[in-house]
Amino acid sequence: MKIKASVYGRPIEVTPLIDVLSAAILGGLGSGVFANLTEARELMKDGLGEVRIGEPDPQWTERYDRLYRDVYSRLAMTLAPVHDALANFRQT
Repeated sequence: MKIKASVYGRPIEVTPLIDVLSAAILGGLGSGVFANLTEARELMKDGLGEVRIGEPDPQWTERYDRLYRDVYSRLAMTLAPVHDALANFRQT
C-alpha cells in the first residue's frame, strides 16, 4: 500500500477486496449498470469493507521519480529497435 502510494505520489484508498470489487465496478461502468464511479462506489459500499488510506512516503516518491526519470524513461528509446524487430518477426 505504501509502495503504490509512493509510486503515484498521492494517497490511495484500499479495501480488503479491492481486486474483485474493482473488476465488478469496471464491469458495471462499462456495461452501463453504473452511471459513474461515484454511483458505483455508493451502491457497492456495503461490499467495500473498511477502507484504509495508504499515504505516500515523500522520500520513496522522490526515489521512484528519479528511478523512472533516470532509468525507465530511457528504456523506451533504447528498446524501440528490439520492439520493431519483434513486430517484424511476428509478421513473417
